[in-house]
Amino acid sequence: VVPGPKVSFRYRGFKVPGRIRREIRQLLANGRLARHAREDAVLRLRYFLYNKGYYESRVSVQEVNPSSHTREYRFQFHPGLRYARPSIHFKGRAAVPYAQLKTVFKSDTHLYSVFSNPQYTSAALKHVYFNRGYLDAHVSSPRVTFDPAERNVSVEFDIVEGPRFIIGDLKFNNAAFFDVRELSRVTGLNVGDVFSPRTYWDAAAKITARYRRQGFLNTTVTPRVTPSKSKGIISLQFDITENHRAVIDEINIAGNYLTKTYIIRRRLAFKKGDDITVAAINRTRNNLYNLDIFDQVEIDRSPITPVNGEKVVK
Repeated sequence: VVPGPKVSFRYRGFKVPGRIRREIRQLLANGRLARHAREDAVLRLRYFLYNKGYYESRVSVQEVNPSSHTREYRFQFHPGLRYARPSIHFKGRAAVPYAQLKTVFKSDTHLYSVFSNPQYTSAALKHVYFNRGYLDAHVSSPRVTFDPAERNVSVEFDIVEGPRFIIGDLKFNNAAFFDVRELSRVTGLNVGDVFSPRTYWDAAAKITARYRRQGFLNTTVTPRVTPSKSKGIISLQFDITENHRAVIDEINIAGNYLTKTYIIRRRLAFKKGDDITVAAINRTRNNLYNLDIFDQVEIDRSPITPVNGEKVVK
C-alpha cells in the first residue's frame, strides 16, 4: 500500500463550517485535485456563500508547495457585500401567470443559477412557455442589478411571448381498424385545442394502448408536427402502422404434473378465438398465482402464419 501525500486545506477570508469542509475533502478523496474537481470545489464554496446572501462572491484555489509527501490547497474568499434575497421580474410577461414563472426558482439551487449559469434559467423559463403552446417565446439572459446602498438585488428577464399555437389540422394516417372519431376520443384532441409538446407524445401512447387492448400488440404510432408560424397553428398527424392483430388459435398447458388441466383452464382470462391482449395475459397470470400452488407461471406466445390480416398465435 502506497499512502501518497498528506493533503491539507486552508480557507482564508471566510469561516467555513465543518460540514462544508468535509464535502470539499470528499471531492478530493484521492488527494489529487484534478481540474474538474477543483472547479467543483470552488462552485460548492460559492454556493455556500450564495446561500448566505453573498451574490458577488469570488473564490479561488491555489496548490501550495506540492511534494511527494505533502499537498496543501488554499482557498481564498472574496465574499463582497451581503444582500437580501433577489427580487425576480419578468418584463413583457402577459399570458403566463407570474406565479407560474416563479416556480422555476422554487429552490435555492435554481435561483443560484441566475449567477452561476444564466443560460440555464433562461432556458427553463422558455420551457414553461413552450409547454403552454408558446413555441416562439424568447427569454433573454437575466439582467442583474445590485444596489449596494440598500443591499438589494434585482433580477429581470426580457420576454417576448409570441403567438400561442393551436391545433389547426389533426390526422390519423393509415388507421383502418379504428375510425377518426374513436381515435380523437382516445387522444382527447380536437382541432382548435392549444398545442403542447406533451400533447402529441401522450396521445401517441394512448393510441398505442388502445390498439393493444384490441390485440394489435405490434402497432407503432409516430407523431409528426408541422408548425405554421405565420398563422400560429400546428398540423398534427399520427402515422399509424397497425400490423397484424393477434388472435388465439391454440392454448397449450404444460408442466402441471399435479394440478388438473381443467383447474388451470378455469382461471384463464382468454379462450380460443379471442384477441390476445396484455391485460388478459396479466389477469390470467394473477389468477393462477392466486391459487397458491404454482411457484412460477410463464405465458408464451408463438406466432403462426397470418390469416386474413390476423396474426394467429398459440
